[in-house]
Amino acid sequence: MGTHPAAGHFETLGMYSGTSSPPALLNPKCAESWKQSALGTINKALREPLSLNVVNVVGGGDEDWALVELEANSVCKNGMEYPQRYAWVMRFDKSNTIVQVRAYLDSALVQQAVDSNS
Repeated sequence: MGTHPAAGHFETLGMYSGTSSPPALLNPKCAESWKQSALGTINKALREPLSLNVVNVVGGGDEDWALVELEANSVCKNGMEYPQRYAWVMRFDKSNTIVQVRAYLDSALVQQAVDSNS
């Protein structure tokens, strides 16, 4: 668990705090809630909402786990570049629905963006 302003432990997608595109296999109601709330802390510091782009996927398919590498290049309200990178470790159930996600990112960048744009 991280200590930056957007860190936390979330039991459901609806408990996240602002962002862009959720994984396609999520329940639409949960996905919309996630889109409205996940990364809200960082979106408040950015000129435009964060947009995640998939760089690489390892695993998935017949496997229970997949690693998804993502990037999100943005600019903060104060002009600071925000070149964030993510690694999402995702677990799927037997119906190929995502049931667990652990997200790893540059937490120092999050802290800097929030501190300098508050």
